[in-house]
Amino acid sequence: MYWIVLDGYPRQDVLQKDFAFDNTAFIRSLTSLGFTVLDRSLSNFPATVYSISGTLSMDYTVRASGDGVEPLSLKEMYAIVRGKSRTTSTLRGAGYNYVHFENGYDYLTQCDTSEPRCVRGNVGLDELDTAILSNTPIIDLIVYWEKLKGRFYSAPFAWGGVADLTAKLDMIRKTPAPFFLYAHILAPHPPIRFRSDCSLRPADPDLGGWNATARPAFIEQLECVNSQTLPLLRRLVQSDLGALIVLQSDHGTAFNGQFEKPPAEWLDSDLQERFGVLNALRLPEKCRASAASDLTLIDTFPLVLSCLTDGEFRRHSPRFFVTPYEDSKDFGHAYEYPASRLQ
Repeated sequence: MYWIVLDGYPRQDVLQKDFAFDNTAFIRSLTSLGFTVLDRSLSNFPATVYSISGTLSMDYTVRASGDGVEPLSLKEMYAIVRGKSRTTSTLRGAGYNYVHFENGYDYLTQCDTSEPRCVRGNVGLDELDTAILSNTPIIDLIVYWEKLKGRFYSAPFAWGGVADLTAKLDMIRKTPAPFFLYAHILAPHPPIRFRSDCSLRPADPDLGGWNATARPAFIEQLECVNSQTLPLLRRLVQSDLGALIVLQSDHGTAFNGQFEKPPAEWLDSDLQERFGVLNALRLPEKCRASAASDLTLIDTFPLVLSCLTDGEFRRHSPRFFVTPYEDSKDFGHAYEYPASRLQ
């Protein structure tokens, strides 16, 4: 079983509306490989650690706090993301081996130190290093030094593509079957470091680089992701016709400047852009009818597990939360929006 997360990959209608980009060819290719593409799917949270931990928990990672709700602590969510989750526990109990792929960039999704089956992509500055250095002159010195040495296009933050996973596929397949792979790919999320042909472009190490003028460059990066993802999926399907594959994003884009304003000021268009996600499921035929087009991410593994066990699949009532980042005065709070604003 493969769970491949393409970070920040928007839903197809959002790509058409906000980027004037027609992603039909990619979607049709997924369908031809046996995927059911959910064209109204939504994330339940707008940020990686909240979204991934919710998906793996198969529930909303919030709890009551006074008159409202608050998210789980980052420490709790990091543990979930790194392998200590309800989903992985259930699958391990069913005999699955767990494989965690990290792409050498995103510290939120790195392997737990106790994880015996950790597969690493490129290694260098991780997200925490980059986030710290980006607030200092040191990162400018690194970029300047790379330019002087003629290595700008191999700068230490220029990775996180699907090719990292493809390169490790043979290693992953050595895991005794059955296994469950969680592979989190940073692309197409900023930094914008790939052209459409997947050649590297100069990139500032800014994970929050949602500058509206970068929309065309983002689409180029997404085209690179598409061109690398389809061969990977074809390899998986050709080697195992019955492979169960979940291809998703964790959230959408934020080119409307969502995180520059309070959650109370988010427009419906802001919500649609950030919560509208790619969600494609390659399920056994008996379960495909349960994959409703508006399924939200936290129902991913309840559906998958019910399919594997022939159990009943019960959807959650859809809920949607904005969870401000650590640099916000509202960090630690969860703001819930009526489902009617998104669905």
